[in-house]
Amino acid sequence: MPRDYFVNEDETTQLDLSDGDWIEVRNQLGYGEQQRLAGSVLGNVFMKDIDTGSAKVTIDLEKHNVERLFAWVVDWSFRDNQGKKVKVSRSSIARLLPDMVEEIDAALTLHMSDMANRGNALAGKIVSVQKSG
Repeated sequence: MPRDYFVNEDETTQLDLSDGDWIEVRNQLGYGEQQRLAGSVLGNVFMKDIDTGSAKVTIDLEKHNVERLFAWVVDWSFRDNQGKKVKVSRSSIARLLPDMVEEIDAALTLHMSDMANRGNALAGKIVSVQKSG
């Protein structure tokens, strides 16, 4: 079977939160999503001195943290005060209560660690199969 070089966007995991809520998250990010997320931390870059190449760089943690959740979270159980389901968007993520973001972040961080450990275990199996084959 040929190796698959693309992220399967259908592979997600539902993570339970408090009060019966949940989030559905990706199991893996693709290259473009990783690059967009990495770049989101940059605020502005100002050239101070073109001759020396010195620059002033600012970071935008708010943008990066919202983008991180947006990159990983594909669905959730959250509803507005009228009982209507709220779509996952940058705007809705930015409006979340800080304590809910902390809970989501903790669950997501654990999930990412689990996925990395599974990937490392799978990589070890592939290498050992190739070595013995």
